[in-house]
Amino acid sequence: MNKKTYIYQYAKHENCDWNILRAMLCTFSSAELFDILDDEDESMITRAIYSILKQREEKSEVQRPHYLSVNQLLTNYQTKGKKGIARKELQKRLLYLSYTEQQQVLRAFLQGCQTDCNWALNFLFNHWDSRFEKDVISLFEQRHNNASARVICKWGKPEYISKYLEELSKADSYLHARLRLPSEDPIDRTQLTDNEYLYLAAKLHLKFAVAEAYSILLKHLMQIKDSNLIGLSGHLRYNSLAEFSGVKHILWCLGELQQFEVLQWFAYKNEVTKPMFTANDTQSIVKELCL
Repeated sequence: MNKKTYIYQYAKHENCDWNILRAMLCTFSSAELFDILDDEDESMITRAIYSILKQREEKSEVQRPHYLSVNQLLTNYQTKGKKGIARKELQKRLLYLSYTEQQQVLRAFLQGCQTDCNWALNFLFNHWDSRFEKDVISLFEQRHNNASARVICKWGKPEYISKYLEELSKADSYLHARLRLPSEDPIDRTQLTDNEYLYLAAKLHLKFAVAEAYSILLKHLMQIKDSNLIGLSGHLRYNSLAEFSGVKHILWCLGELQQFEVLQWFAYKNEVTKPMFTANDTQSIVKELCL
């Protein structure tokens, strides 16, 4: 097995150590590293290579040309041996380019390797431009991958999301897709956890039964019984119920759903149990909540 093959396999191992990977990559010349960048689609390897090249550049007395035009960088992006550096420079500059140049760069990336395509889709997820809708839909219909599905679920037309609801749910999540559809459309509860359904109801301002709101909150608090709440110091990790993981999210949902009665009950239990947290008395907390 040659060095390159070994490194590719090592990078995909779940116990891969970044420092070991970087050290192994240091055994290649800069020219060899540029070749790997052109072909490599593994983010950990590319990060390590950029780190090495940056270190070598800082030590080098040879001045690299700076501020190449976007057109030249796009040409370099398509040129073996220059692609890696051009990619990094284009990503760094993208937010500050003219609108026309941004379109050119994003379209080049969307047609690039999977890593570059996903980078462009992530950019569009945060900086949407409706002119790319057809490009993103085309990518989704070809690959059914998560990155394109995420963009469609956030920015796509509800009509398209409704038509491809099952495919988008598999590629991203049913929750994200269903959030974009009208509140009166049917909801498949089997595809949602209780907390996801609570969030969906809050976002769509659905009617919600008081009994169900109580039930979901109590199910979440059941984790107190089942979780390891004692930290290394021998004390409880939290100072109150309100600090418990996920509770803030549930409280926000209950507020949006006008569940004052449930919130009032929680506020009371939160105050009553605070001294129990201070005393590290888990049993009393569980008893007070009837869990």
